[in-house]
Amino acid sequence: LFGVYRASFYGLLPVAVCASLYYASAYSKNEPLLVLRLILAAVVLNALYANLQPWGLDPFISWGFEDMRSFGATASPVYLGSLIVAVVPVAAHLFRWPKTVLPWAVALVLISALWWTKSRGAWLGSAAAVGAYLFVTGHLGRKKLLAAVFLLACAGVLGVRDRGMSDGLRTETWKIAWTAFKKAPIIGHGPGTFPVSFRRYRTDRYMEIADGVHQQASAHNDVLQALSTIGIVGTAIYLWLLVVLAMSVKTLHRWDPELAGVIGGAFFGIFVLAKFNPVPLATMGVLAVFAGVLAGRSPGYSLNRRVWGIRASALLLAIVTVVCFADMRFKDAIMASRSATFGQTVIYFETATRWNPWNVRYKTKYVQYLHAAVEGTNQWEELYLLTKAVHVSEDAVLRLPGSIEAYEVLGVSRMLLRSRSNVGTFQRAMDALDIAQMMDPNFLHTMKIRQAIAKAMRDKSKFESIGRERHRLEKLMEAD
Repeated sequence: LFGVYRASFYGLLPVAVCASLYYASAYSKNEPLLVLRLILAAVVLNALYANLQPWGLDPFISWGFEDMRSFGATASPVYLGSLIVAVVPVAAHLFRWPKTVLPWAVALVLISALWWTKSRGAWLGSAAAVGAYLFVTGHLGRKKLLAAVFLLACAGVLGVRDRGMSDGLRTETWKIAWTAFKKAPIIGHGPGTFPVSFRRYRTDRYMEIADGVHQQASAHNDVLQALSTIGIVGTAIYLWLLVVLAMSVKTLHRWDPELAGVIGGAFFGIFVLAKFNPVPLATMGVLAVFAGVLAGRSPGYSLNRRVWGIRASALLLAIVTVVCFADMRFKDAIMASRSATFGQTVIYFETATRWNPWNVRYKTKYVQYLHAAVEGTNQWEELYLLTKAVHVSEDAVLRLPGSIEAYEVLGVSRMLLRSRSNVGTFQRAMDALDIAQMMDPNFLHTMKIRQAIAKAMRDKSKFESIGRERHRLEKLMEAD
């Protein structure tokens, strides 16, 4: 339902958001290009905001920016880049009126924001989007088209950012996804499970380049992600959907080549981008609107036949509002944990976990807060806090047994309860951490805790076996 991602890009709830946008767009009686221009205006505002950030002019955020990369209001340079890619064909459409200031101003804002994202994938996606738009609409001849696309792609890939270690990590992530696919090729490991597969099949080379705690929520390639999570069957359905979209664009081209070029360019640009970067929910929502416009302009489209879909998506969207409320309370809890009283923070955490009890991240952060709150308390308060931490952790494991983090916080909670309050056994703590280590064999943090528990249990053989593996991994990371 929710997946195991920190950012909820996958699962049934994002489907509800996209379905609602799709049906609203298909049902709309507004001029399609007007809808697309409004989306462009929203992204341009985001890009304007992003252009302020590298110069220290952000009115909302005072801390510095990693690697001087802008992210606007999207929380990530990669996410901002994907939004820009989606609207680049709409901006190109404005150049039908090249003598006005508007298209040049829009282009300047988008290109400068794209530059500050320093995302090569976004530059390639933008080049592909512009190329597809020009090809479908026929505005430029083949030579000019190829020259424009080539120059845009070269500017982004060669000039925007040094390669650094990101390329090596991306290549290793692809290898990990391929390994996961080979383990379950037909139906995959399950939707939304790539973070689990990544931790289970993480390569030694990845450990060398990064470290023992660096994780990935995305395969950075949509096809490999599909193969590893939904297998050949699901990937075939996904590719079939792309073919259907392409055929729909071709059909629309017969009587509205301009609109077909805008929509086709957006989808093709994101298709290229998705081979290198994850696509956030905001961009998926934009594409859902584009797909709705495409469906609404298709021959034989009947609004009456889609009424059930509108009602269903409205119902699902109502469920999403509940999740949004839970997320607001969780963010309140995080802020309160740094400044407010213990009681107020606990109320926020309890509210968040009650409204969305399946979100393991809420529970793991809650448990970590309870662990930190133990310091400076008496023995009875300490016993209460650690017992509460164990109960919250056990509920997390019960609701999402595929979550490595749930087993990790359960093991640590049981260990603290045994070592500080003399309640329970070290063996039960070790049992939970053994499962976590089985799911992520190369996670050093879990190894260190397991080794400490083995020492407390006076289990010499286990202590030494964990120590040998820990020593191997530490040397591996030092070698790089």
